[in-house]
Amino acid sequence: MYGPLRDIFSQVLDYPPADVDIDVTGEGGRPDLTVRAPSGLLDLSGSQVKISWIVVEAKDESGVFADPETREEVFALKAKYIGTHTAWFVMVDPTVFIARRVGTRMQSSDR
Repeated sequence: MYGPLRDIFSQVLDYPPADVDIDVTGEGGRPDLTVRAPSGLLDLSGSQVKISWIVVEAKDESGVFADPETREEVFALKAKYIGTHTAWFVMVDPTVFIARRVGTRMQSSDR
């Protein structure tokens, strides 16, 4: 499942393939996928500093993330993957693709 997800981020959403990592340890553990993006900063050698912009948790079981309660339970367990600069936490199973913004207030749809 990780390979096709990597391909969605690189071939559909146009992130450079080198910036989409499968199962690589990050700030808070080892998310299934990490999508890195430029931070706008340079390191001492003048190279672009990349940040973990998107972290992905994937499950093989259908419907795991379709249920809001289960989704919140998994998010609570896996939120450790969210780093200082992470903007999105994505949850994917064979039936749903949920992109959850982190670090900002949620706005009500009735306003």
